[in-house]
Amino acid sequence: METHTVITVTMSPEDLSEMIIAAVRAGLRETRPAPESDGKKKKKMLSPKDIEDEYGIASRVLMYWRQMGMGPAYTNFGRRVFYDRAAFEKFVAAGQVQTTGFIDS
Repeated sequence: METHTVITVTMSPEDLSEMIIAAVRAGLRETRPAPESDGKKKKKMLSPKDIEDEYGIASRVLMYWRQMGMGPAYTNFGRRVFYDRAAFEKFVAAGQVQTTGFIDS
């Protein structure tokens, strides 16, 4: 029979929010290199593969969004698809949710 220990920690919503933000930022730094760390200039137009490499959004998800008429604006050049970096980043930022804390029951 396994035993488990439960630890209860009490902290303010602001402290919890700061801790979560710090953990996410630390995780992002560890898992993805900085976009310009290799000395290359940032591209203005991104292919689905570029978005997958930089942002971790699978190219299949982008394809699904295009088929469903949702997601960020894109441009077709023949059969190739490109996203304007500024428009894509604006789309991502529009999905941000501002939390007000948590409900303690």
